[in-house]
Amino acid sequence: MGIAIIKSYSSGERNETPTVFKDLMIDMSGYNITLEDLNEVTNIPDHAFEGCYFLTSIDIPEGINRIPYYSLSDCYKLTDIVIPTSVIELGRYALYNCQSLESISYNGTVAEWNSINKGENWDLNTGNYTVYCTDGEISKQ
Repeated sequence: MGIAIIKSYSSGERNETPTVFKDLMIDMSGYNITLEDLNEVTNIPDHAFEGCYFLTSIDIPEGINRIPYYSLSDCYKLTDIVIPTSVIELGRYALYNCQSLESISYNGTVAEWNSINKGENWDLNTGNYTVYCTDGEISKQ
């Protein structure tokens, strides 16, 4: 079973709950949203978490193969993201305006990270993050 955990999400902001996943919610106590039963899901829809201003970290489950167009844009407080090796594409502006981004943990090698199709400006206006791969690190260029 695939599991994605979103930590420290503050309600009362632009996107209280990512509407695309409302049917998958199992826990929304305090500042934690847990998404479960994502083993059938292979793509996150465009704009899925756009504007989740207080989202601080997200762990994308294995099996997701696309982080699309604007899917995590304007997540100003996002500092950490875990990306599985099943991801083959980071869409245009996928992480746009994630100004606090510090860490991308990738469960594959540097060569596998470099082979991911990265759309135009996928990381425009992000923090000075480092990609941590199983065999090395890559700093934002």
